[in-house]
Amino acid sequence: MAGRGGGIHMKIRGLTDGVNSLRMQLDQALKQAMTPEPTQPPGPPH
Repeated sequence: MAGRGGGIHMKIRGLTDGVNSLRMQLDQALKQAMTPEPTQPPGPPH
């Protein structure tokens, strides 16, 4: 990213995109972690 040139604006844009991507991944992981797993009725062990 940094070696392509394009000035500081392109670098800032790339970093901003990276931060936004990480933020979306974090939100998705938090949603998945906060969702309780469905409880299965007790039954005979397999």
